Amino acid sequence: MIEEQVVIFRIQEEEYAIPMDAIKGIITPCEIITTPAAPDYLEGIIKKDGQIIPVVRLSAKFGLVGQKAEVCHVILVQIGSQEIGIAANGIIEKFRLTATCLDASTRGRSYLGSCIRGLGEIGNGNRVIILLDIAQVFSETELAIMRKLDH
Repeated sequence: MIEEQVVIFRIQEEEYAIPMDAIKGIITPCEIITTPAAPDYLEGIIKKDGQIIPVVRLSAKFGLVGQKAEVCHVILVQIGSQEIGIAANGIIEKFRLTATCLDASTRGRSYLGSCIRGLGEIGNGNRVIILLDIAQVFSETELAIMRKLDH
């Protein structure tokens, strides 16, 4: 079993985690600016320290159905040279998560499976947290689209 310091956040009714070492910061956005003709998963952009940062709604990226919830926080991550904001409905906690690797047979069965590093249980096993490999969430094409937003 691996122990890892993570930030647990909510997307709709699910709880996800990103390792602390992948996070550059967590902000409460003043305004997310909608971008015309953007892919469904792109919530918009924010300006931070003079830089334009794309904000992604993972619920749309992962095909989760349900009502679009308000973005309460933006988790800033770095993927290669691109800084990206992950829209979150709420930050739950920072936690030392014990993650177990997924069975190899489950990887690749769905798009989401390719970007899961593992599943973790909190408490008495009554909460399951999905630990994301944030670098695997976006394709090169998607990253290229987001890079064009700051030019």
